[in-house]
Amino acid sequence: MEFKRMLPGLALGTLLALGVTTAAILVYALILVSAPEAEDGLETFNLILKIFSVAVGTFFALKTPERGWLTGLIVGLAYVTLGFLLFSLIDGRLEPGPGLLLDELLGAVTGVVAGIVTVTIRGKKRR
Repeated sequence: MEFKRMLPGLALGTLLALGVTTAAILVYALILVSAPEAEDGLETFNLILKIFSVAVGTFFALKTPERGWLTGLIVGLAYVTLGFLLFSLIDGRLEPGPGLLLDELLGAVTGVVAGIVTVTIRGKKRR
């Protein structure tokens, strides 16, 4: 499969993952306004949200049951990179730290696993 054929799905999946994250962060911010103690769960929420967003993005990025692992890998890495750039723009400073490398690893592993699972599930449905 050529990268050109994969590109629309990759763009859709990555943008969808970013949209899911943005919407969830806005909802969580509203919750924090009324319940400041919810801030204690921010790190856990952030981790679960990243995993969920990459999985959803990978699911929608896969148009054909081929190379799910590669699609997931690219969506995961693109999601983390674009998310970092987006939130750096909002914050007004571009300072990558060691946490970014761990986020990239999390995005890559989550994407690969989500891609493999998606291809497997869709393959079983066609039989």
